[in-house]
Amino acid sequence: MDGFASALTGQLMTNVIDRTGLPGVYAVEVKWQVPDSAEPLTFPFSIVNDALNDQLGLKLVPSKASIPILVVESATMPSPN
Repeated sequence: MDGFASALTGQLMTNVIDRTGLPGVYAVEVKWQVPDSAEPLTFPFSIVNDALNDQLGLKLVPSKASIPILVVESATMPSPN
């Protein structure tokens, strides 16, 4: 389910964290239709949440969570050999 959460992160452009507790690997397919009025590359949260609930019995719940972040404070070009 971690891979599925990662795929949803890319689609929804927000972090999706797997809290299902389901172990193992699953082959899932979920379909939703984005209205023509939607902006390009945006997926309304409610449409995706409804599709997940109807088709897989899963629910997205907005919440706050700590996530690891890598911060690069500076970078320099490597010296030639």
